[in-house]
This record gives sequence, structure tokens and C-alpha cells, in this order.
Amino acid sequence: MIIERLQIGAFRNISSARLEPEPGLNRLIGVNGAGKTSVLEAIHFLASGRSFRRGSTSSLRANGDGEAVLFARVGDGSGHTLGARLGAEGRELRLNGERASGFAAFAEVLKTIHYTPEGHRLASGGPRERRRFLDWGLFHVEPSYLELARRYHRALQQRNRWLKTGMPAPDPWGEQLASMGEEIQRRREAYAEGLEIRAQDVFTELGGFGELRMRLDKGWPEAATLAEALERDNRREPDTTRVGPHRGDLQLVLDGAPARERASRGQQKVIILALRLAQLVLAKEESGDVPVFLFDDVGSELDPERRRAGMDLLERYGRQVFVTSTEEALCPLPSPELPAATFRVHGGNIERSD
Repeated sequence: MIIERLQIGAFRNISSARLEPEPGLNRLIGVNGAGKTSVLEAIHFLASGRSFRRGSTSSLRANGDGEAVLFARVGDGSGHTLGARLGAEGRELRLNGERASGFAAFAEVLKTIHYTPEGHRLASGGPRERRRFLDWGLFHVEPSYLELARRYHRALQQRNRWLKTGMPAPDPWGEQLASMGEEIQRRREAYAEGLEIRAQDVFTELGGFGELRMRLDKGWPEAATLAEALERDNRREPDTTRVGPHRGDLQLVLDGAPARERASRGQQKVIILALRLAQLVLAKEESGDVPVFLFDDVGSELDPERRRAGMDLLERYGRQVFVTSTEEALCPLPSPELPAATFRVHGGNIERSD
């Protein structure tokens, strides 16, 4: 999949911009604060309905009480259009000109993988971001996983509401939740197994030192089924569901120790870049549908050799890539036969310069 046209209006610090990207490498060059990252954020928002930055949705609107408008035409055989209007009173989504109820339909049309300078938080932070990373990558390989995850979380919310009533009746949601939770775990395990193999290869190619492994925590005791864990948890008179895949974690291990303890911040960034690139490799090999790769601030704490290795891997496994940098030299153009474009970003304005 490729983005053929992207329009951004009043989003972050971009007042109005229209891009017609190439199906290969697209470089966004400009000083810090010019709006480069906002372009990647707009693409990611259209694909997922959320930002990869911290903050509320209202902070995305450049005009405060006004509205932001995003539009993309996705080509490569699909010919879909995606539109989002974000206002103070809510949002309006349109897929191919028709109203859409949520971003789930968008996510099936436009898939993205992103790497940002804050990516080290995936290693050093809490399990929520790692679960999101795992599930987002799994969805790229198995689109049906998205609906399974959504049904699980709906049942989880209903069960939690029931628990708060304190009613002594038999658990009306336990069996359904256990069945879906076990299926989620099976799919996560299969995906994590394939991802680990590719991540170690990519990590080595990026010049990473040590053995990179992954350990999947189910979110309930290993010796029990989820149904048994739910029943045991229920007897403790909880007011919420404390066991299940929503409490799981993808633990990152370097040379037998947690990466957050073993690796420095710079090393953690190499690990996360390896994981993101491994997701790209796995999506290409398993589904043939290559996500758009968003690479923010290519020069941030990556030395020249690792930058070069990362760009080589993107040229080998990626298709459409958006990369931001303060200097062209930090992200050289690919082989002459591959399509590429350079966009200058300054003061929220974007101009193609090649």
C-alpha cells in the first residue's frame, strides 16, 4: 500500500499542506520544530485514530477551538480515500466519501509502522505500550485479529460493570472472556515467535551487541487456564478483572536480563528500531502487504553505521517510507532506480525540492 496524496489542514503547527509522495523514500527536511514530525503524526493518526505523541486529541488542532482536517488517497490497487475532521465537538470520519463509525475500517486500508526518538520507552516503560506494539503488529499479519481484540475488550468492559454490582449470580461473561482470551494468547505467541527470530537478525545487522530475546507474559498464572484464573480471581471479591491478556506483557530480554536494566538508552533505541523493522519484515513475508514506515528523526542518537544499516534494511524490506531529518546527509537517497522525493519543511509549510 502507498499514499498517493496527503492533505493536512490546521493540524499541529501545519496550517495547510498537500503532498504527492513517491512510492519509495520520502525525505522531510527541516529544522527542529518546523513540522516534520507532524506530517508523520498525521499519517499515523489516519491509520490508527491516535497519535504516537503524548497529549490529548485537542492538542492536535492548530486553531485550538477550530478544527483540523486530514485526507489521504491510498493507491496500489485499492483506490481508497480516508478523511478525518477533528473539531471541538468531536470528529467526523469518511471512508471513500461515506461516513465511517470508527477507525477500524481505516486501519484495514492504511497500515503504518513508526519509529520515533521516544521509542526507547517501549523498552523502559510499562507493559501497556508493549501490548499495543504486539497487537498492532499482529493485526498487520492477521487483519481478523482486530475484531477478536475488540470483542474481547467489549466483553471485558461488560464483565467489569457486572463485577461492580456485587451480584452473587454465576459469572455471565467468564466463559466468553476465557475463550477469546485464550485465542488472543495463542495468536500472540505465534506472532512473537516469528518476530523474535527476525528481530535478532535485524538487531545483529544494525550492529547491536548481545542476544535479543522476548518473553511473553500471558497475564495469568502459567499453570492455569484463563477460565480457572478468572474463577479464582472472582472468589477474591474483585471489583475488576485482574487476569487476562489485557494484563499481559512482551518482556524484552538482552543477554538474559531485562533490556530496561541491561541496555543504555542508546542501546534501547537500537533494540526498538530492530523490533519495528522486524515487524515490517514479518508483515511483508507473512501477508505481502507492506505497511508504510514512518521514521522520525533518523539522526537521533544513532551513529552513522547504524543509520546506514537501518536505511539499507528499509530499502530491502520496505516500500513507501517517510523519514524526517534536519540534514539531507543523515538520510541519503537510495539506489537511483528507486523512486524518492525530498520535501522542505519550514514554518509549517511544505515544498517539494527535487
